[in-house]
Amino acid sequence: MIKTIKKTHGIISREMCESFFEKNNLEKIDGFDEVLEAIQKHDDKEYRFMVYHAETSQKNVLSVLCVSDDLDAFGAIGVFRYAEIYLLRNTLIKELARKVLEDLERRYKNFCNLYSNLDAFTKKQKARYEFTRKFYQDLEKELNNMEYSRTIRFGAIGVLNVLITNIVEGEISMLDISDRVLKESNDHYVIEFFKQFKKEVEKVYSQGMR
Repeated sequence: MIKTIKKTHGIISREMCESFFEKNNLEKIDGFDEVLEAIQKHDDKEYRFMVYHAETSQKNVLSVLCVSDDLDAFGAIGVFRYAEIYLLRNTLIKELARKVLEDLERRYKNFCNLYSNLDAFTKKQKARYEFTRKFYQDLEKELNNMEYSRTIRFGAIGVLNVLITNIVEGEISMLDISDRVLKESNDHYVIEFFKQFKKEVEKVYSQGMR
């Protein structure tokens, strides 16, 4: 998505992968065409290419890649990723929650259709999904009850404003923002959100996924 913020970024992703192998004169791995197809189709959130009934569907490259992409939208980091990409696509603030909740529901349903038999894993991902869903449900309620302002520093709107001002528009890293907010904010909702955000981001960085 460094090349495009469009929903259909899979095509460019495929071209980048092909180009990488060609420029570096790398030997094509077994199943390379299947990998390229998965890269191209992973961003289809209508799931037109998914297969749910075959016994091998869980191990299908497209299934694995698509669900991995889906799971990135869950949790506190998912809240930020949704806000960032939707706002970069010029989504209006008042429409943000509705669009996110619709997309989020499709992602979770796809995950359950493929991997709900993995009890412990499903339980963990359900909690992450519900965290993101609750945030955008809260945001929707707040926006229905008050006029949006960039000066609001409480509740879900307050969290959104912090993310927009400091990360999307600013230059503060995901790793540093939580400490600043936890020092400066006195709003319970904002504090609890960034405690979770800090925990998730530190886990990602500790795994070397910078």
